[in-house]
Order: sequence, then C-alpha cells, then structure tokens
Amino acid sequence: MNSTLAGWLQFLLLFAALAACYIPLGNYIAHIFTDKKHWGVERGIYKLTGIDPDADMRWTVYVRSILAFSLVAVLFVYLIERTQHWLFWSVGMANVPTDTAWNTAVSFTTNTNWQNYAGEATMGYLTQQGALMVQQFFSAAVGLAAGAGLLLLAIAVVVLHFVSALAFSAVERQLAARLRGSTRLHIIYENGRGVLRAVLRICGQQNWQLTDADADAHDIDDGEVRVTMTLSGSQMQNSPEVFAAVDGVIAVLRAEDEVD
Repeated sequence: MNSTLAGWLQFLLLFAALAACYIPLGNYIAHIFTDKKHWGVERGIYKLTGIDPDADMRWTVYVRSILAFSLVAVLFVYLIERTQHWLFWSVGMANVPTDTAWNTAVSFTTNTNWQNYAGEATMGYLTQQGALMVQQFFSAAVGLAAGAGLLLLAIAVVVLHFVSALAFSAVERQLAARLRGSTRLHIIYENGRGVLRAVLRICGQQNWQLTDADADAHDIDDGEVRVTMTLSGSQMQNSPEVFAAVDGVIAVLRAEDEVD
C-alpha cells in the first residue's frame, strides 16, 4: 500500500468515526455544560475556590477568566522548563533555553503544540509529564469552555489558528534565518540505524532549531534515506561535520551541492 492510499484511508476512517459519534458525544457534552446538578467533588471544588456555579457571568468576565487561567498556565510551564535541571526527574537535561521555553509554554497552553526541539534530548520526565502533558488536558478544557460560552470567539480563534499556521510559518522561518543564521542540509543515511533520532538529539543539544524537514527518495539507493533539513542557530557552519560524525550517516551536503 502506497503512502497516498494509506493517507486517504486514514482520512476516511477518521471521517467515518466522527460521523458515527458526533451526535451521542455532542449530546453528552451539551448535557455536561447545561446540567444543573453538581457532583460532590464539584461542590467541594466550588466551595474551596469560592465559585458560585449558578451565578451568571458576563462575557467580559468570561474572557478575563479564560485569559487569566491561560496566563497562569503559561507561567507555570515556563517556570518548570527553565528550572528543570534542578528538579527531580530531570534525567540530566539542562534548563530549557529562554526562547524555546516561551515558545513551548505558549504553544502547549494554546493547544497548538508547536515543537522546535527534540523532546527526548531537551525535556526531562517532569517537564513532559507535569507540564506539557497536563496542558494537553487543560488547553482542551479551555477550548471547550470557550466554545460553549463564547461561540463567536471560538470560531474567530479557530480561523486565526489556521491563518497563523499556514501563513505565518513562512515568515517565522525567514525571520529565524535572518536573526540567527540558517543552513539547509541534505543528510543521506542508512535506514534502520536510528540515525534520524541521533540527529534530532544533536539539534536539541546544540540548540539548533529545525524549521523545515522533508524526506526524499530521489536518486537514493535501496536501504538509504535522504532528509533535507533547514536549521537555524549559532555556529551553523560546523553542522555538516557534526552530523557526518554520526554512525550510519553516509553523506552530509549543503543545499547548493548535488547528490551523485
């Protein structure tokens, strides 16, 4: 089965699954948001936090509450990332650099989950489980709350997300290239040797930002893979030599070079 057919089958299966469950799941979520009864656990949380669940809330207060909750979440994730080296379960990872920490904290809090690092070479266990994975639930809950209480805002946010993802990514790559220096490399390596994992680990260790990657099998022998990567960061002139030293790498070429 080729990759195109597999992609279409995956899309059709997902579409069928959503079509089968959107009515019962939608009814259940609507019931959760509109039910006037409160569980004992919920009443305890409301009492502890001083919340009146039956009180009306103006949309301005609703927005401020969502933004305040998200701000606290961003600061919490950022703090964990910046201090992970001194915390337990750091598995020897250094503190996350400032720009990467801010980008990760904001993206996971807003449920966009943009990553410009190799997770297994940058984030410790506590950071991944206690900060990033927690936001996988919190950010989705905030999205549900916004969609239930502020329909127009939710629609606007979804539209802006797609605009930023499709249009601003190219601008971000250009700015990163201008501000930090960038290079585009062709890395040819033996398949099944764990080379790509090692390359991503080096990117995390060197604080090189991977802004684009594309696999290409053109003119490559069986058992070999070529990946074209665009990297930005400091001391990028040494990146070909660094990657060439990885076991299993056959050749590292700059974008202007030709593959024989």
